[in-house]
This record gives sequence, structure tokens and C-alpha cells, in this order.
Amino acid sequence: MDELLRRFRLSVVIVGFFSFVINLLMLSPALFMLQLFNRVLHSRSNETLLMLVLITLFALLIAGWLDGIRAQLLNRLGSFAWRQLRIPALEALWQWSHQGQNNDDNLDDVKTLAAFLSQPVKVFFDLPWFPVFLLILYLFHPLLAMVTVFGAVVMIGLAITEEIIEQRALTRVHEAMTKTQRFQREALAHQESVMGLGMRDQVARRWLRYHERALRIQESSTDATSRINGLAHITRGLIRMIGLTTAAWLIINTPDMSAGIMIATGILMGQALAPISGVIGAWKGFVKARQAYSRLRAMTDAHDRQQESRNSRLNLPRPQGILAVEQAHLVIGGRLILSNLAFQLNAGESLGVVGLNAAGKTSLARLLVGLYPPTSGRVTLDGADIHPWMQAGLGTSLGYLPQQVDLFSGTIAENIARLDEVAEREEDIIRAAQLAGIHDAILRLPDGYDTEIGAGGGTLSGGQRQLLALARALYRDPVFVVLDEPNASLDGQAELRLLGTLRELKALGTTTVIISHKLSVLRGVDKLLVLNQGRQVHYGLRAKILDILAKDPALPIPSAASSKRPKLPHQEDAPDTTSDERSSA
Repeated sequence: MDELLRRFRLSVVIVGFFSFVINLLMLSPALFMLQLFNRVLHSRSNETLLMLVLITLFALLIAGWLDGIRAQLLNRLGSFAWRQLRIPALEALWQWSHQGQNNDDNLDDVKTLAAFLSQPVKVFFDLPWFPVFLLILYLFHPLLAMVTVFGAVVMIGLAITEEIIEQRALTRVHEAMTKTQRFQREALAHQESVMGLGMRDQVARRWLRYHERALRIQESSTDATSRINGLAHITRGLIRMIGLTTAAWLIINTPDMSAGIMIATGILMGQALAPISGVIGAWKGFVKARQAYSRLRAMTDAHDRQQESRNSRLNLPRPQGILAVEQAHLVIGGRLILSNLAFQLNAGESLGVVGLNAAGKTSLARLLVGLYPPTSGRVTLDGADIHPWMQAGLGTSLGYLPQQVDLFSGTIAENIARLDEVAEREEDIIRAAQLAGIHDAILRLPDGYDTEIGAGGGTLSGGQRQLLALARALYRDPVFVVLDEPNASLDGQAELRLLGTLRELKALGTTTVIISHKLSVLRGVDKLLVLNQGRQVHYGLRAKILDILAKDPALPIPSAASSKRPKLPHQEDAPDTTSDERSSA
């Protein structure tokens, strides 16, 4: 932001100088008319007329050329604002809104500020010339200056009236349109239910009702502002007519006044009022740009502090995978999500996390990979806090499979490679796919690893998307892997392959956390953690926790809630799951 301010100050000096020269040269038409009536018509000299025309034409050409350069400089300033602010604004989007802060509009703020700097700001450089033109009109006659001031006051009054009316209507229009768009997004998100339940006509009728109300409010607002705009358009013409009429009256009743003053008055009055009209038109953009600048200033200050913190932090070596959670609490939006969690894993150990819905399992996964910083307590990897380390590049050593699988438009290889350059990571891509058990399925596709998957992986099945996301999580052999419901979309055969993947991760010495509703998926883990409403109910060795689950049917664990309790899978090489585990699968 400081670099942008320095560039802006330099641009102000240059553009201000150009504006001075441009407005000075734009006096040439008024001087031309004065000289035309005072000299040419009296002398009837063709040479004088030709020289006046050439001089005025040259002045206007120079003014036009400088105005083009001025516009290019402002366009470059707008582009420079984009280049300076786009990275901080983009990085702000990755920050989770723990305190109810909304960072989604940062790029819109950059767009608003850059758009204002590109062109509308130039009218403010012309505004200081209003008193200059007013002084010249005053020298012609004080009455002409009074008419110009009256016109400026009327135009400003109309603009203020329009602003008041529009602001009152905009709030109502925004609320109505927001409600319409929200319902539209809900309908599109629930399209399967809408079509499957025959609700299409009902949804369309409700959307039309919301949209019709928004249109009526918008029409009322537009009608009011259109009437004011029409009145302002008539007023501008009327003011110029009054000015010319006043000049003509002065010429008739003042013997010493030249007829050229009437034409020069019309030109000067138009040039004097043009900046007023321009500033009125650009004022809304100025207000929005000023508000955007305030928000962007706070955002860039926070970004600079984060960058300084990152740069001052030592580059830690690749971790071994020793996880420790120490009395960690998580509060989001004023609500306690996780409370007093305390457990640890040595490098290569695996942990299964179980609990009912809304137990806090997904929030725990995000806490463990550094997406959420703990409100209190610590979450460390090899003794270093995960959240700040994650901001400094720890993600390349982690693997994370979220519950909601999100894929990018592009090829299968690009998605596995986490959008790295595929040509440089072919062996890592294939290894990750083989480890996830999706390599053979990829080879059966028409273009193999070069297959385009569409937006969100729409061309793939749910199971394929989940395995592809698993391969992405295992890309480049991460030392710590968190899998949130990795079997949610898998059939029985794919789930068996997942168990093989988990065994291979254990053999590789990868620290692994698996969150699942199915105890069958967790039969190979070293430890179990039981959550209930964000609280740590039990934690310990798998066999011990399964004993507790078998003895206490009241515990809120879905797979442990059946009348027949699962047997303890003490044998690591057991060929199959227990009957209860099969039924839960």
C-alpha cells in the first residue's frame, strides 16, 4: 500500500501538471471567439483569420494529445493498484472468518479502487479550474459570474437530492435482490430434490414472487432518479441559455462590450460547469473508492505484519510427524466448538476419531491441519505450532482429505499434483495414485491422467472423486495425513482398497488421523479418540477404547450403539471385519 501511495503522489504531480496545461489550452476557443469578433470582423483580414484558426487548432491538438497521455497514466495507475493489492486481497480469502469478519469483498474493493484511479479521478484535477473560469467571467461582467455560480449551486442541489432519494431506495432494493438471489442459490443447490419431488413449479412461483417485488422497488427508485436526471439535463441547457441571454443583454445595454463576449461566455460557462457535473457524476465512485481504500489499508497492514512474521521465522526442516494437542479450545462465532482436547501421536502412529454428527470431528480435522488456530491451547507438529507454520509452507508436508471433496477444473494429473507443473512431478503423481488405489481406474479412462474432469470433477463418479482427492492428499509422501470420512462415497471393494492404503501409510511411517462413523475403517489404527459435542470423552489405545465402548452402550458412537457389541479386533491380520462392522459398512 505504501508503494501505491508513492506512485499515486507521483501521478498526482504529473497528471496535475498535464491538467494545468490542458485547461490553459482549452481557453483557446474562448480567446478565438473574442479575437474573431474584436479583430477579424473589423479588419476583415484573411491572414489574421487564418493565423487565429491555426493557433487555436494547434492548441486544441496539443490539449487532446496531453489528455490522451493523462488518461494512459491514470490507466497505468489503476493497473498498478491491481498488481500491488491483488496478492494481499487473494491471500485474505484464505483466512477463515473466526470473528465474523468477511474477507470475500477484498478483490471487489481492489476493483473499485483501481476503476476509480483509472479514469474518474481526473475530474477532480479539473475542478480547481472552476474559480479560474469564474474569474474570467467576472472580468467580463460580475453578472455573468453570478449566473455561473447560480447554475453550479442548482446542479449540486439536484445531485444531493438524487443521492438522498437513491440511498433510501438502494437499501430496499439490495435487501429484496439479496433475498431473491439467496433463494435462487438454494434452489440450484437443491436441484435434485426440487426435480425429484416435483417442486419445480412451486420453486419458480416463489422465485417470481421475490423477483417481482425487487423489480417493483427498483422501478420506483429508477423512476425517481430518472426524473431528477431529466430535470438536471434541462437545467444544464437552461443555465447556458440564461448565460447567453445575460451576455446578449449586457452587450445591448453596455456600449463598450464586444459581441464576442457572448460566444466566449457560452464556452467558458460550459467549461466552468463541466468539472462540477463531472465531480457530481464521479462522487459515488469517490465515496466507494475511499471506503474501499480504508478497508484495503487495514487488510494490507495485516498482510504486511504476516509477511514480516513469516520472513523473520526460521525455515523449519521437514517434520517427522510428532503431533501434540495441548488443552486446545476452539471458539467460532462466539460458540464453543471444541473443548479441552489433549492427546498426542508419535511419528508413524495412527488415530481414529469417532463420534455422532455435530460432535466436532470436522472442526478437529481443520484444527489439526492448521486451517483453524486454537482459541486457547496449542496444536503442534514436532513441537512447532501448526497454524503459523501452515501459513509459511507446511502444507507441502501435509495431506488432507476434507469431508466435502473439492476438485479443480483441469486434468486428473493436475488435480493430484495440487496444480503443480505436471511435467516435473510425473513420478510423484503416479505414486500417489497407486497409493490411493485409483491408478488402474485412471488408466481405463480415454485420456488417462490427461483426462479433463470438468468443474468440480463433474465427469467422475462420487467414488472416483473421493479417491482422486485421496491421491491428492498423499501426493509427495506427506509425513502427516488427516482423512475426514475417507470412505463416505466408496463401495465395499473401494473400502477394502482404502484399508490397504491405510496399512501402507502405516508401513511408510506416516502419522495418520482418520475420522469416520465406521469402526470397520478404524480397525488398523493405534489409538481411538471419542468426541461428544466437542468434548473429549475417551482417548487411548484402540483395544482399550473398544473395550469401553463394548461395555457402555450409552456412549454416543453410531457403530457401537447396536445391541450386539463389536468384538475387539486384537489380531492385526484378521482377514475380515466383525459382523457388526460389516453391517455398519
